[in-house]
Amino acid sequence: MSVGRLPSLFLLSTDPVGGIWFPPRAKDQANKLRKWHWDGKRIHWSPDKPEGADLKEEFMGRLLDTVEKYRKAAPQSFLKLSGTSKTGVTWSLPAVGACPQVDETCGTCYALDGFYRTNIAAQVGRVMRLEYLRDLIAKKRLGEWIDWASDTIGRLRPIEAVPKKISLDAPLSEAIPANHKRVSYMRWHDSGDLFHAEYAKAVLEVCRRTPEVLHWMPTRMGSLLAGLLAKGERLPPNLAVQVSCHRGGILEKAQHAAISEIRSHQPTARVGMTYAHTGSKSRMVTPAEVRSSYGETASLCPATVAKKSEDRVCTGCRRCWAQAQPDSPIIYAIHLAN
Repeated sequence: MSVGRLPSLFLLSTDPVGGIWFPPRAKDQANKLRKWHWDGKRIHWSPDKPEGADLKEEFMGRLLDTVEKYRKAAPQSFLKLSGTSKTGVTWSLPAVGACPQVDETCGTCYALDGFYRTNIAAQVGRVMRLEYLRDLIAKKRLGEWIDWASDTIGRLRPIEAVPKKISLDAPLSEAIPANHKRVSYMRWHDSGDLFHAEYAKAVLEVCRRTPEVLHWMPTRMGSLLAGLLAKGERLPPNLAVQVSCHRGGILEKAQHAAISEIRSHQPTARVGMTYAHTGSKSRMVTPAEVRSSYGETASLCPATVAKKSEDRVCTGCRRCWAQAQPDSPIIYAIHLAN
């Protein structure tokens, strides 16, 4: 019997097992007020029980089996890098659960949809990585993860040169001296963000320990990084931080202020900003439209407007890794699947 599309569950905790849910075609996917948890026998829903909820009981068997499997083999089962077809190698944590700063961009978060939601094993892995990191922070043993991440990322295979068409700033030129040199590329948090100050410092240390790798970190936690720099922390030259902004959003001014503060403490810091932009009814975004809305120096991410799926990749561009400047924002078209 058909009941239409089912509500979507999104895991945020394995002990107890629970998370958030959102109805089909919901526009506010990151609404933390819609919660669910498993009591060992059934799902409890808040604030109400959605249509088709009973069918989700079948989902729990597979989810609980995966959680138990990962617990028995932990941390080897979940402590791993991941990747996307667009960007390549990534480190992934759960959206919402590892996102302290919530604003308008969260409502259409890609990391709450598609395979991020339907791949149960990947969902459980992201949550258990977050719980593992929180446990290490509480026990003051985060150095164990730093050692693992540095060793793992340091062994990434160099795949392509830093693009010559991008004007390299001085700090990057010092980190990667030769423009033609093949390097490895690492993206932090295709899902999740800098959820804790100690974790943020650990990520920066991993970047410092892997100088032959170019790192890119999109984040909404500009204020957290600014606070760390005010206390003496420094961004390594092989890391590009792109602070995510939302035009007219509640945090836009604060994000701009955080970027300015970071640069005041470290003028050579490679920090820039990005915006997500919705196209016209024709579902197209042009470079001219981007420059009109965000300034003449704004650049449109070509992967987000490519018509062919094989062209929706970062290979051959790498601007997000190689250039980070506040006066030259990078614009992502959000209406096309990446």
